[in-house]
Amino acid sequence: MKQIVLLSLLTMWLSDAWAQPAPCNPAASRTTLETNNVRAHYLVGGPHLSSPGFGGGFEVPKGSGKSSFNVMSFWIGGIDAVGSLKVAAQTYRQASTLGTGFWAGPLTVDSATTSAGFCNFHDQIRRITAAEVRNHRSNFANAGYQVPTNIANWPGNGDAVFGYDPNLAPYADVNSNGIYDPAQGDYPQFLGDEALWMVYNDRGNTPGSGSIPIGIEVQETVFAFNRPGPFQNVQFMEYKIINRASLRLDSVFYGHFVDPALGNPNDDFIGCDVTRGMGFVYNTDDDDEGFDGYGVQPPAAGLAVFRGPYSDFNDGIDNNLNGQTDELIPGCDLQQRTESMTMWNFMSFINDGSPIGSPTNFQHVYHYLSGRWKDGQRMVFGGDGYPGSQGSTNIPARYQFPGNSDVNGYGIGGSLANPVSAPFNWTGISGITGPNVPAGRRFVMSMGPGTLLPGAVNSYIVGALWARATSGGAQGSLTALRNAKTQIQQAFDNCSLYGFNGLSASQMLIDQVRLYPNPASEIVWLEGELFSRGSHTVSILDVRGKLLRKVAVSHLAGNKAAVDLSDLEDGLYFIQVSQDGFSKTLKVLKR
Repeated sequence: MKQIVLLSLLTMWLSDAWAQPAPCNPAASRTTLETNNVRAHYLVGGPHLSSPGFGGGFEVPKGSGKSSFNVMSFWIGGIDAVGSLKVAAQTYRQASTLGTGFWAGPLTVDSATTSAGFCNFHDQIRRITAAEVRNHRSNFANAGYQVPTNIANWPGNGDAVFGYDPNLAPYADVNSNGIYDPAQGDYPQFLGDEALWMVYNDRGNTPGSGSIPIGIEVQETVFAFNRPGPFQNVQFMEYKIINRASLRLDSVFYGHFVDPALGNPNDDFIGCDVTRGMGFVYNTDDDDEGFDGYGVQPPAAGLAVFRGPYSDFNDGIDNNLNGQTDELIPGCDLQQRTESMTMWNFMSFINDGSPIGSPTNFQHVYHYLSGRWKDGQRMVFGGDGYPGSQGSTNIPARYQFPGNSDVNGYGIGGSLANPVSAPFNWTGISGITGPNVPAGRRFVMSMGPGTLLPGAVNSYIVGALWARATSGGAQGSLTALRNAKTQIQQAFDNCSLYGFNGLSASQMLIDQVRLYPNPASEIVWLEGELFSRGSHTVSILDVRGKLLRKVAVSHLAGNKAAVDLSDLEDGLYFIQVSQDGFSKTLKVLKR
């Protein structure tokens, strides 16, 4: 009886504590990911790539003490249905520059709220490896097997009793019951040989930027591959953004603030590659001097879009800069989706209070996201990009320092069908008044505009990458960086990336197959994207596992298969689906 009373009191205490409204404290949980040649620091809600002590937080090669980034922070902004500008952003969590923009934890589905208790509970970063998952999939049904802590504690189930989404972190629902249950074979679903997962929101407290909170929940997965070649020097961040608010958000830009610091940060130039959707930092000369410098033959580093947010349906914009508008493109799961946005704006700023300096409020943030300076003036081509600056033109521009990468002049009004030639090769080196002054610079790259309806979800993947050529100086390393981006992008585009960690596309598709109705009388349906792909085998087995027959299936709507049970006696049977050496067995009761 005492145990029941204590349990009831504990439940009441938890319910009361976790139902308390915000304010939340800024998240404090941080960790590193060092699967490959990179050791990078991550903090719940950001900023990322910022070490807690001296020095930068993107160390390449790991153990060298040399870093290429100081900070990277997620930004988002848009205008709601009643015309209010809303922004969620931060730079360094400093009160003088936007303060704290995000707090740990999800938001409730119906009211986009959270509590201090939930913020505290979710102030943690989950870690998982592909090796753990492969071992779990092979042994979960074996006697004596203990589910590893990382898999057992994976937050696949949300807290629906408190109003949150019942599904949280991504997982493979092997038994198709809508509940994360690793004892039944469910497992975390992710890319990479190792991954980190966190969740955060913009409603946990008052944002330092002065903005009205949007009501967004961000589920972020950081992952890396331990593979040879350019994958050794890149870490990826996948963002899943959910609008939990009741108002639609229009003119939405998704972006990132980056404070690059390539070894010695006082001799850096920045630029962008329009074709590759990448902003980058490189050294002014062929020797990165100083105790924190890389020395001779310095590297280059960048932040690149590998799979951008999905565009609005029929928006009339060539979002991926391939010369076509309003495409429906099948993803690696064969689901038809709208175009993925590539980098749409890129501009840098210096650390001062001028119109081309550091943002200090939410209007500044949105201006930078949408290709404008702090005072709202549109960036122009040439000089430092500010209208009237020495060397500038009066041509509106979306990309600062693109070099010769914008071959069709997308950033100055051109297109594939109607290319526009740039008046000159605009780079950081030729930036303001002849040779630019080497210095530490920040940049913002963004993707948009789009719409985020209430309850809508959008997602995208960016990557921080690094390259160091063996010759050719700083420009040789910049060329190596561009080539690395191209090679990595090919793995995304041809879907080979999804098999790199041994959790192949076929295996994932097999796990997603579901069966209905159950019990069944004559026909049972198998449904899943598997059935819109190549050859597969469906078998019927009896309760002892004896093969009764292999089944020829008919297709409906491309992703369903009908299995005829009419000639079988009533009873329990197993339906086994197989492809490429992987299989899934489902029980069905015929009656």
